[in-house]
Amino acid sequence: MGRIDVAFLGTSLIWLCATLASGGCAGAMATARIEQPRSPAVSREIFNAFDCPDVAVHTEEEMRAEREAYYATLKLELAVDHVRLAHYVTDDEQWIFAARGEACATASNKSACEARLAQLMAAGGAKEQVFAITITGNELKLYEGGAVRSLLGAIDNVYKAWTVLMVHENVPSPMCQEPEWDGWREAEGGYDLAWVWTDKTCRPVQRLQAIAHVDREGHVTRLRKHIVEHEADACIHR
Repeated sequence: MGRIDVAFLGTSLIWLCATLASGGCAGAMATARIEQPRSPAVSREIFNAFDCPDVAVHTEEEMRAEREAYYATLKLELAVDHVRLAHYVTDDEQWIFAARGEACATASNKSACEARLAQLMAAGGAKEQVFAITITGNELKLYEGGAVRSLLGAIDNVYKAWTVLMVHENVPSPMCQEPEWDGWREAEGGYDLAWVWTDKTCRPVQRLQAIAHVDREGHVTRLRKHIVEHEADACIHR
């Protein structure tokens, strides 16, 4: 149905309401829907796509390789035996998106170290946040929320910038679920980053895209937000 058809339908219903008994108008007018205008999506010519793996990750070995590869993109120089960065998924689940080294490999009591690591994972994942854990010998340390920023050093690559964005905006790691919308570009003093999320799930289903700037010092500035998908009568059933 085009814009003229919708406008005509609305006009007709207004005229029809005048002839209906009291209470009829509300039911008639409820059928007339006019979609909100959409803002144009950010051009892929301007934003770069994140590197995506060619195959899905299934096994523990593949997940470990993926985490190590992502950690390598961060180019951190931490003098620790093991480090992992993770974020909240549900109250009972955390997702490790970057890691280096074998956990508790140099601990004098490996079982005690692993038990403490499990406690810290649960503590870090108890809130909707990004967190990190480092292990050196028998020492385990938890970094929550903004404290993760202290591990990153200068924000001199886009994956560090995205990690700062994860801390600041609670967005997921760029695992390529949305390659048509998630993206990055170098900008003066840092990086511009784009991401999407579902804002509303039923009548309408609406998805938004936001763009933020992360500077070399790790400061985040939201630049703009706009609608990229809007379906007035749709619902997402979970």
